[in-house]
Formats: sequence, structure tokens, C-alpha cells
Amino acid sequence: MALSVTLAHVNDGDMAPTLIEQVTAGTKVKFFMLDAGYDQLKNYEAARNVKAQAIIPMNLRNEKEPPAGMTSSSTYNKRTSVERCNSRLKTYLTADAMHVWGIQKVTTHQYLNAIVLLASALAMARKSREAAA
Repeated sequence: MALSVTLAHVNDGDMAPTLIEQVTAGTKVKFFMLDAGYDQLKNYEAARNVKAQAIIPMNLRNEKEPPAGMTSSSTYNKRTSVERCNSRLKTYLTADAMHVWGIQKVTTHQYLNAIVLLASALAMARKSREAAA
């Protein structure tokens, strides 16, 4: 997982190639699940360059066709999990209603949110395994 907090004027889609490089520097990745803000050709290419597949819901504001080899339905089944993750960060972990100012404080807050989200997911997975045993 990679996380980058940027200033408001920085486009999310411009950050993906750097984030993809950060993630693949330490591990092999098969898929990158990103939200519609990353629906740009350079992001599909960055994933392809590391032999991975980008799963990004189409950004229909520009009414464009998906990259070659992709259809709008091919992204649908996988995109919901990344959208749920982003929604949880925004809704339950206050990413949309920050009460701190300054990029360093916001970055720290968002990293703590990501840790809480990951710890919760791990705890639920462990609970499910124990219940199945």
C-alpha cells in the first residue's frame, strides 16, 4: 500500500506513477486498485510497466473509451473494494472533515487513518478464520 497526501491543487491522477513505483520497489504486485481520479492512460501504462493490471473505474466526465483490452465492465467487479476503502476513510475516519491544518499534520492524520483501517481489516479477517475453525 502507498499513501501520499498532496496539496489541493495537485491532481490525484498525476500521483499514480510515483505511487506505483513506491509499491513495486519492495514487493511484486499483480493489481493496482485506484479510484476514478486515476483514470488516465499514463496510470494504466505505469501499472503495465511493472507487469500489473490497473483496476480503475472509468471517469465518465470525459466520456472516453477505456484503454485497449479493457471494457467498462472489466473494472466493475474489482472497483467496489477500493471505493469502499476510500469511503470508509472519508466517512468513518474523517478524511473529508479534517480538524487539523498544515500538510504535515494532515499527512500524519491520514497515515493514522490508514493504520486503523488496515488493523480493522486484519482483525476482522482473523475473527473470520477463528470462527471458521
